Amino acid sequence: IGRFSSEKGINILLEASEIYQGKSQIYFAGNDGDLLSKIKSSKKVKHIGFVSGDKKNDIIKKAKAIIIPSICYEVFGMSAIESFSQGTPVISSKIGGLQSLIEDGYNGLLFKPADVQDLVRKMNILDDKGEIERMSKNARNTYEAKYTPKIHYQMLMEVYSNLICNKK
Repeated sequence: IGRFSSEKGINILLEASEIYQGKSQIYFAGNDGDLLSKIKSSKKVKHIGFVSGDKKNDIIKKAKAIIIPSICYEVFGMSAIESFSQGTPVISSKIGGLQSLIEDGYNGLLFKPADVQDLVRKMNILDDKGEIERMSKNARNTYEAKYTPKIHYQMLMEVYSNLICNKK
């Protein structure tokens, strides 16, 4: 879900999709980026166009996992948090802020950035119903424990409070 550009690792995911032999279908949602035509022409993936709001949340919720193959340093992986909020585990590059959000084997899986074979190995988990259910539950638990609006508000107030106290 998002922009289809090289730094987002879309080529890596397309290449992995060509190798992946599992039963799960790989979907791309979005309509922006220099790799859109490559996605649309692939016979191994399905392009579903731009989605937002409730439709986007519904797609995330129904997915076995969301794959974030980024090869650039993401500061904070909002896509991962959105996935966790829907109880969906994340398969992601072990890079930047993403690696601090995803606990490998708990609420998702991490793979070596730009390593197609490692990504394919992680994608194979998509056909293990028990593992997906376990990680889905853990993804939602992660969201509830760390990323709800209430928790973010409390953390922000704590930061402000510390700044005010330290200023005196």
